Amino acid sequence: MRIQIRAVGKLAVPKDGTLANSVVYAASDEEKEEQTAKTNISDALDSTFRPSIKVDLDAYRPEVRNGAWYVSEVDFELIATGCGVLGTGGGGLTRHKFLKSLDTLRKSEPGRLRIISPKSVKDGNLIYLGSWYRISSVINERIASGDETPAGIDALMRILSQNKPDGIFTDEM
Repeated sequence: MRIQIRAVGKLAVPKDGTLANSVVYAASDEEKEEQTAKTNISDALDSTFRPSIKVDLDAYRPEVRNGAWYVSEVDFELIATGCGVLGTGGGGLTRHKFLKSLDTLRKSEPGRLRIISPKSVKDGNLIYLGSWYRISSVINERIASGDETPAGIDALMRILSQNKPDGIFTDEM
C-alpha cells in the first residue's frame, strides 16, 4: 500500500517551537447533538453544480440586453459542455474552469460579468488580456488558486498607473 499526502500553503509552526497538545476529548452523543447547529436545506436533491437540471433547455434563452450578454450559471454549464465535446485546444478538462466560473459568478455583483462584442469597444478604451499558459496535465495536479490572472492584471494596472481597465479580453472560454 502506498499513501501520498500533499500539502498546499505555508507550514504553520507554533511560535514557541512546541507542538500543540494532541489529547483528543470525546463528547457524548447528547452533547454533540446540542452543540451542532441545525441547517435547513430547502431541497437536498437540488444540484449546486448542475444549474440546468431544472431548466427547460428547449425554451431557455440567454439574457442579452443592449448588446451585452449577461452570463448565467446555466450559460456556463452549456459553454463547459460544448467545450468538452468540441475540444478545448489542448486546455484539458473543462470541469475545473466551470466550477471556478460558477464561484466567480456567485461572488460577483449581479450584472457584473458580461460578454460584449468587440465592435462596441471604443478606440481609447483600455482592454487588458487575461490569460495564462499551462500544460493541462499539470493544472489537474496543481489546481490554481484563481488569483493568478487577477494578480497579473493588478500588476499591469500599477505599472500603467491605471485604476481599472475598461474590459478584459480572454483568449479562451
